[in-house]
Amino acid sequence: MLDAGYLNDLNRVLASLQDRIELSAAERLTYFRADTSEPPMYPDERRGYARRQLRVRAVMDLKQTLPTIDRKRAFHCIYLRDISRTGIGFLHADELFPGEECRLWLPQKDVQVSIVNCRRKSASCYVIGARFCKS
Repeated sequence: MLDAGYLNDLNRVLASLQDRIELSAAERLTYFRADTSEPPMYPDERRGYARRQLRVRAVMDLKQTLPTIDRKRAFHCIYLRDISRTGIGFLHADELFPGEECRLWLPQKDVQVSIVNCRRKSASCYVIGARFCKS
């Protein structure tokens, strides 16, 4: 069962973070569009599990996990894109590198992930794919 304090903490942290992700006005307008129907699945024969659309803001707790990438621990606003049984996709304002690990505070619970890929969409918007770490 979800702890009410967790959701309050998530919302408090989200409210305190600067949203630095750059999307066009049209993209921003439609990105979080409320859709009451079942989220679409994205079948892909290369993947073991189908992805489901998940469009909400979340928090990323990022710290140094690779010796060659100097990072100070910080919390960041991210936009979730999709989720599957083994991974998650999201947007972030900065580039992340394969092998980096971070904790994501999702509305349902927090999860540890390892970055798998990162693709630049615009100057301050990167499309990131991550795999859930086994805990």
